[in-house]
Amino acid sequence: MTNRRIIHQVTRRYLLKNRKRTLISLISISLLVLLMTCVFIGRDTAIGYFTEIAEADKGKWHIACYDVTPETCEELKNLPFVKETAVSSNEQYSESVIGSETVYLNLRRYSRTAMDWMNLKVTEG
Repeated sequence: MTNRRIIHQVTRRYLLKNRKRTLISLISISLLVLLMTCVFIGRDTAIGYFTEIAEADKGKWHIACYDVTPETCEELKNLPFVKETAVSSNEQYSESVIGSETVYLNLRRYSRTAMDWMNLKVTEG
């Protein structure tokens, strides 16, 4: 007889000897597997949920680069750790007079992904 067969025979004999203990052991193992699965799935769900809350409140994490040429932009897109890129640019400064104060308004242009990253909501236009 091989060692494997001996182990199976002895295990089977003891499992059949005390059926109540066997049933409790099987239920315990099943609950342990279920609990461990719930813990790891719950952790991933919680991290995803808190990430979505942070993105909705503060915008997504990003790195800003200034004075980027189109060639440099293509190089940045091709970096292995860059998932996605977005572009924004200054259009002009408009002058607005409110009362006795002169207020300058910075007009910027954003791509669609940049609008999502910066947590901007357009109501019209």
